Amino acid sequence: MIKKGLIIVVLLIVACAPVKVNYDYNKAVDFTKYKTYNYASEIKTGLSELDEKRLYFQLDSLLTVNGISKSESPDFYIDLHTKTYKNPSNNSIGIGVGGGGRSGGVGVSGGIPIGGNDLNQELLIDFLDGEKHSLVWQAQVTKSMKEKASPEARKAHFRAMVQKALEGYPPKVKK
Repeated sequence: MIKKGLIIVVLLIVACAPVKVNYDYNKAVDFTKYKTYNYASEIKTGLSELDEKRLYFQLDSLLTVNGISKSESPDFYIDLHTKTYKNPSNNSIGIGVGGGGRSGGVGVSGGIPIGGNDLNQELLIDFLDGEKHSLVWQAQVTKSMKEKASPEARKAHFRAMVQKALEGYPPKVKK
């Protein structure tokens, strides 16, 4: 019971980390014609094999929910790029030793970091037209997670990133 509660707390903390997203798209494109997708052939995400599988699973699941199906002759291709960089933990425990006397004093202090480092991860999702292979839509998503996140937390991390990215697809094109 305690283990389930701990997993829920970890997932809530990971899910509450802010997700930042930027969108860009070609205003001349009719996005209603894109009903099928597949992945570009030479994707090098820079992720571990397990994280890559988590990312693909989330993309496949959420695109299917949105009525877009995977196909061998797709309307658009998906290309993915990631960048990951570490942020040192801002949390620390301070330890100090001090002394004093009549005419002087000595002090020593230091901080011990706690909580581990955060990983900031940037995910770039490109949708390329299936015929022209030109970029038609792009989402750049940034989110942080703990460096030693559990598999459940990593799954939640990628789900939050992909969900936030796909909120902007199809774009609301103003005419």
